Amino acid sequence: MVLLRLLSKNLKSYYLLMLIAILVTIGQVGCDLVAAMPLKFIPSKVNNPGSDPSCSFPFLDPVLSMFDTPLLDPTLRPTGPNQPIGQPPPAPCPANPSNPGSIIHPMITQHSVIGVIVFSLLLLLVFGSLSACLAYVEIRLANTISQQVSAHLRQELFDHLQRLSLDWHDRQKKGDLVQRVTGNITDIEKLVNDGLVDLLACGHSHSRGGRHLYIAY
Repeated sequence: MVLLRLLSKNLKSYYLLMLIAILVTIGQVGCDLVAAMPLKFIPSKVNNPGSDPSCSFPFLDPVLSMFDTPLLDPTLRPTGPNQPIGQPPPAPCPANPSNPGSIIHPMITQHSVIGVIVFSLLLLLVFGSLSACLAYVEIRLANTISQQVSAHLRQELFDHLQRLSLDWHDRQKKGDLVQRVTGNITDIEKLVNDGLVDLLACGHSHSRGGRHLYIAY
């Protein structure tokens, strides 16, 4: 209880940084989930041309259309001069058993396999890099908070020792004072740092579980 009160007292000034660290963790979890989607988009599109990302996420349809270009897919090149650019063959989206309308009137998608693969790889690269950057920010925030707390505790302990009488210092062993000023404060710094890292790691473990479930589904 004494340790909890001590940490609560010294962490009050860093609630904003802790809140930022939690928001950064939430952002990284979101990036991890989005980065997992290409791992499902690519095999689904290769095995079934109708299994398109726009079937599950219709707002991606205009984005995927940007990747339907002869620069990526040579089969879309014009058949002759003054001929329009070719279009990918239309294919019905997979039926959803929970939606009878998708069986009777399936949604038609028309995006090239190569375009979906390039889009998925780009999505994986962007959100994977963003997730790595956010992970770095998390670690920096945890280190900053723990170092600031330990510096504040050392200053308070030093000020307290300065106010004590010389008789009290004569009765103490020098090794004990050094251990309290250095070793014990270092232990508290490790506790704060490891505690924050473990707290943020819980969010990462949940995101990995959700990612595996999404890919399996």
